[in-house]
Amino acid sequence: MSDALDIPTGLYVARPNPIDIDGRVTQVSGLSVCVADRLAVLQLKARVAIETVDGDVLAEVVAVGDGSAIAVPFARPDGIRCGDNVRFLSAESAVAPCEAWLGRIVDGLGRPIDDKGPLPFGPRFRSLRGGPPVATRRARLGETVSFGVRAVDLFMPVRRGQRMGVFSGAGVGKSSLLAMIAKNMECDVAIIALVGERGREVREFVEDHLGADG
Repeated sequence: MSDALDIPTGLYVARPNPIDIDGRVTQVSGLSVCVADRLAVLQLKARVAIETVDGDVLAEVVAVGDGSAIAVPFARPDGIRCGDNVRFLSAESAVAPCEAWLGRIVDGLGRPIDDKGPLPFGPRFRSLRGGPPVATRRARLGETVSFGVRAVDLFMPVRRGQRMGVFSGAGVGKSSLLAMIAKNMECDVAIIALVGERGREVREFVEDHLGADG
C-alpha cells in the first residue's frame, strides 16, 4: 500500500480502488446519508468521504440497495447537503503504527488527539478488521506473566496469551488497577483501549491514574 494517500482523516488509510469513482448525496435523514451508487461499487462496511463546505466527513456504508447506499458518518452530519460529492474509498482500511506511537493517544480511527502533532506511518499496514487466525495455527499459552500487582499475581495468575476479565461496580477501582498493571507489568508495550468510557473520564485516567510514568 502506498503511504502517500491524501486523506484528511488522520492515520486512517483506505486501500485505493483501481479507478476513481465519485457519487452524490441524494438524501440526509437523521444520521443516515443516502448516496447514489448507480455503478454498484459500494459494499457493506465500505468507507466514503463526503465533501462538505466545512471539510470531508468520513462515513461507513451500512446498507446497499439498487442504485443507492446508506452511509453513517463517524462525526455529526452537520453541513451535509444534497448534491455534495462523495468519494468512494474502499472496503479495506488499515493503519500503520510504529514506535513513534508509544506514549501517544489516538481515537478509534488512529487520529492523534493529544495535541502532540501528527503521527508518522510505520513500515507495515495492518487491517482495522483483522480476522482471527486458523484454530490449528494459534499459539499455545506461554509462561506466567507478572502484572506487577501482588494481589493479582497471587490470586489470579495469568499466562502469556490468556485473557483476564475484571468486573465491578462504578468507583471500585477498575481504572486504578488498569493503570497499575500498565505501569508495572512485565511487557514491552501496553496498549490501553477505552471503549465506552465517558469522554470526561479520559483525561482523568491519563493524568491522574497513568501519570507521567504511564
